[in-house]
Amino acid sequence: MSRWKLAFLLLAATTLTTKVYRADSDLEAKSNTSKPMTTHPFEGDADEEGGSSEVKSEVFSDDFGHCALGMESPCADDDEGGEWASEGYCFTKEPKPPVGFAAMTPYSAALTRYLSAGSVTPEGCQPVQLWHLIRHGSRSMHKIDFARMESQLPPLRRMILKAHGIGSGLLCAEDLALIREWTPQMMDMGKTGVLTPEGRAEIRGIASRFKDVFQKLVYKPYFFEKSPSENARQRPGEGTEISFAPSFSSYDSAVTYLETLYGRRWGHVGLPVIGSPKLQYFDLCSNYINKVVARSKMRKPFHTFIKGKIMEAVLRRVSRRLGVTMTITRVRTMYNACQYQNAWNPKVPSPWCAAFTPRDLEVLEHWEDLRIYHDLGYAHSITYKQACGLGSDFFSRFRNHVENNKTDIDSTTYFANLEATVPFLTLLGLFNDTEPLNDKVVNRDRQWKTSRFAGYGSNLAMVLSSCRDKSWWVSALLNEESIKLPGCEDPLGCPWDKFMEQFAYLEKCNFTRLCGEITRRLWHTQYWRTHYVINNWM
Repeated sequence: MSRWKLAFLLLAATTLTTKVYRADSDLEAKSNTSKPMTTHPFEGDADEEGGSSEVKSEVFSDDFGHCALGMESPCADDDEGGEWASEGYCFTKEPKPPVGFAAMTPYSAALTRYLSAGSVTPEGCQPVQLWHLIRHGSRSMHKIDFARMESQLPPLRRMILKAHGIGSGLLCAEDLALIREWTPQMMDMGKTGVLTPEGRAEIRGIASRFKDVFQKLVYKPYFFEKSPSENARQRPGEGTEISFAPSFSSYDSAVTYLETLYGRRWGHVGLPVIGSPKLQYFDLCSNYINKVVARSKMRKPFHTFIKGKIMEAVLRRVSRRLGVTMTITRVRTMYNACQYQNAWNPKVPSPWCAAFTPRDLEVLEHWEDLRIYHDLGYAHSITYKQACGLGSDFFSRFRNHVENNKTDIDSTTYFANLEATVPFLTLLGLFNDTEPLNDKVVNRDRQWKTSRFAGYGSNLAMVLSSCRDKSWWVSALLNEESIKLPGCEDPLGCPWDKFMEQFAYLEKCNFTRLCGEITRRLWHTQYWRTHYVINNWM
């Protein structure tokens, strides 16, 4: 060995760091509970003072021992056995395939039960107004991502087949067949951002079920074969408002939703010609862009996570499983392919998912969740405060109905992107863990599991109801299931007075003061931001 190689190895040995893993909770624990914010969302903003609420990453030395607590840990090698071992595991024969694929999880995995009228409001209360925020359905991939997979995966597939041909690797015959039969053409789902067949099915299902339960609010027909005097409305959809973010997938979702409700006459409803900027507020908030998105990736925990022991162990196990030396770029590319094809056809095994064991996928899910937590969640207060326009929108609509008897709009439905829906859920105080997500711990019992609340087609419905005792009631539905709001004692929601007391801050929204002046330069951020998310965050 040359002295230069020896010097390099000595240097690497002195710079090893370690992480801690906690695996003391059941993976299937329910995560749709919430806790109130400890401070008012628009008070004590460290970001506005030039600071940051980012979780700081602490570096541990080797003096703390192994990077895991216990033998069966994400740092264990295959020869230690246990649930982390690759040998003997066959993805194709998995009786319960993994469903947690972070924000690329198909809606069917998050939907635990079908919506019913009895699960919305307490007895004696009748829904009178609906506010519905829906993330677009599953879509085709970005061309940058497709180009990466088209260039990297075919050579990798040949290497895997060759390795197994000479007796290396641990894939079972069925898993190896999946990878052998895979072709790049399977990843080509057409124009960037357009809904896939599964994405359309997701949106159609939501529209159909909400039409059944909230027919008087969501579906407003007009019978063309009747005279105007015989019709209760002047046009289809009168009394409803539908808008979409300026993106292909959001527009496609809105059209699919209306087609499901009105068939070929959906065009008479009056869908706006262009997307609404208020549903893409994250591209207009300069303080958010400068303090969060443009922050050096070296200061972001999801980037430092890939350099830690937990991810190193994943690379070792996947390398052993495939018989090919893995890099973080290769793992990322395979994981993306696994996610995409699982989202497009969740009932068919996704070939590149066979590269991972369920526990490897669990670590990769945490990696994704950590990224979303930092860029879209609780790590920086400016991130969720910028969503206050959506909060003010639904709060003022409900207040006008209760206090001013303004009943011209029965339902409001918005179709938006992940970057708009997650900060709004955060603004409401949902899925707020006691211990913030960080790069040191993979908490299997965390509330912040985006696969359960931010996958394709995920949606939040706020419902205002009128009760027999002349009171008012506010309920929330997440993915068609009642969710307990922070500060509310009843799992079905709050009386109006209690709701106003808890969420009055939603109306205190000054977007310009919070985010800074809008400039023409900011209109271009959506393009470099897409490039950043796909290429630069590793």
